[in-house]
Parts: sequence; C-alpha cells; structure tokens
Amino acid sequence: GVAPAMLRPNAGVRADVVTFGVLAKDLGQVNLMDNTYFADLVLTLQWRDQRAAELAVDLGVEHVTLSQDEASQNIWMPDIKVTNRDIQCEDIISTAVTIDATGGVTKVQRVAHTLKTPYVARDFPFDQQALDVLVGSTVYMSDELQLLPSAVSEVQGVGPRASLPDFEIMGARASAFVEEDASLRKSRGQLAVLVERRSQPLVLTLLVPELLVLAIGVSVFWFPLAGPFAMPRVSTAIVAYLSFTMLAGRTTTYIPPKGGLVWMDMWETSCQFLLLLVLGLNLFVLLVFHSYGMKGMAQDFNKDLRTYVCIVCAIALGLSYSCRGSENLAFVTALIVGGITVFGAAYTAGNARRVTQAKAAGVTES
Repeated sequence: GVAPAMLRPNAGVRADVVTFGVLAKDLGQVNLMDNTYFADLVLTLQWRDQRAAELAVDLGVEHVTLSQDEASQNIWMPDIKVTNRDIQCEDIISTAVTIDATGGVTKVQRVAHTLKTPYVARDFPFDQQALDVLVGSTVYMSDELQLLPSAVSEVQGVGPRASLPDFEIMGARASAFVEEDASLRKSRGQLAVLVERRSQPLVLTLLVPELLVLAIGVSVFWFPLAGPFAMPRVSTAIVAYLSFTMLAGRTTTYIPPKGGLVWMDMWETSCQFLLLLVLGLNLFVLLVFHSYGMKGMAQDFNKDLRTYVCIVCAIALGLSYSCRGSENLAFVTALIVGGITVFGAAYTAGNARRVTQAKAAGVTES
C-alpha cells in the first residue's frame, strides 16, 4: 500500500492549496508560424504539510533542503509541471525542496522550455501577444488540489534581464482557473506575459515598399498624354500593379495560414484596388485623348485626377491605418473597396457621358 506520508495532507477532507509563482527569467525565439516561444523559468511552489516538518524537527534545524528525488521519496509532492511545454524541448536545470519546522514546504525549480501558445495575428505588424505559461498537477483533479497565484512579487512575473528582440515586454499577470475537458477537471495556474511588437522594422520592410509602388502607379497622371508617352503610362501602371502583387506575397512568410481577415489583408487589398483604380482611369483618359480626339477634355480629366486620386488614396489608406485593432476588419475592407469602386465607376461613367455628348454635338478638338 501507499505510505500515509505520501498521501496528500488533506486527503478525504478537502482540496490542498498550492500557491505558485512563475518568474520568466529570460524569453526568446517567438515563432508566430509555429505558435511557440522559448522561456527560461523559475517555478516556486508552496504548500503546508505538518508531516514533512518532522524532517527538520528530527535534525534540530529550522529548515532542511532536499533534492527532487530525495523529496519524492520522503514527503508528499503535488507533481506540478508546465503543461503547455513542447515535450521534446524541455530541460530541468535545478530543483530544490525546502522544508521548515512549521510544516511549510517550498519547491523552487528552474526549467528551460519551448512553450506552445496561441498567437493572434489579426493586428500584425502592430500586434500584441500574450505569452502564456500554464502549470498544473499531472496527478490531481481540481477537487483534490487547488492552485493559487503567489502574492509575493519577487517570484511572479518577468525578470529584470528578460528581453525579446522583436517585442517590447509590457507586463505580466498571474491567475488560476479550472479547466474542464470531459471527465478531466484540473486546476491550472497561468502567467501571461504581455508583449507588443516593435513594428518599425516591419513597417520599413513591408509597408513602405508597398506605398512607394502605389506612388509610382499614381505618378502616371503626371506623364504627358502625347503619343510617345502612351505606352509608358500604361506599362508603368501595369508594372506597379504586378510589383505590388509580388510584394504582397512576402506577407505570407511572416504570418501563418489564418482562418480570418487580418489587418495586413485590409491594407494590401486597399492598395491593390487603388492601383486598379489608377490603371482603369489612366486607360480612360488615354482613350478620350487618342481614340475620341478630345484632347482638351482629356487634359482636364488628367489634371483633375492628379488631385482626386491622391485624395481617394489618402482616405482609403488613412481609414485602413486607423482601424488597427478593429474587430470589424471585414466591414471596413468592404467599405474601402466599395468606396474605391464607386468612385471609379461614377467618375468614368459621368465623364464618358460628357465625352459622348460632346462628340454627338460635333465638338472636335485639335
């Protein structure tokens, strides 16, 4: 049978309470694609067991420190581990179990783990993430063992030397909850390290090149309308669109396959439709100038579009940028795309009617 000293202290009476502290000594290797990150952790567990006090009393000392193996053979242990670890990437560096003469037991363990945590890519590259550390007993259910976060700040949170190259650490919060999965009902402890991405490098790498390509596309309205410049105007608009499509493809190397819309999708869709708008309006102006021979009217259209297209770009991109963190990305995207489409269709239809009427009235321009 099982020795009474190896049973939990309050067996058959109530759940035993274990306070936990998780200190992230160091963090690293945040991988958005794999939903993993590396953490060097110090776990501090405390509980009371009057039976364990006999070890210190018998030795005549105030407290005695045992190794993990020695403690497991002599006193009851709650068997608490990090539960969201990658089993193939864990390293227990050191463990010490201290027992005092009043029955207080403190286990301090340093572990290095690759941890699994779900990332939310919706606001990338302006995203905030919670790097979770989950702890729980590998043996006891919630009616036998309850975890409570420690109130001692020194054993909870993020160490002063912890840092991440791509993220700024904003803080940490500890909590406990009961997790239920079918008949499995466990008390879990959680440390959520809140981090915010340093977005400037990604803005320079992803967004700025896309803005430059958009600016190149819009620049066609500053090209002359004369015959020798017709092909450069068309080719510049087409090349800008194709170049943007190539640049947008790079985003997939930073964001894992997603089931919903993310902010980068809205941004790139807005830019893509703006380039399509430029391409369509440019062809319309060239058609009026060369096919209909309404050169003065085409010049006016071209001059107006320099202002109108820039205003539409500013509104679309400004609205897109301001909606970082929005819960309604699909609605805002539809609003932007719809607005661009309506403007392009209305401008083309309205001015095409003017050209047709002028042509029917016999107005010609040299």
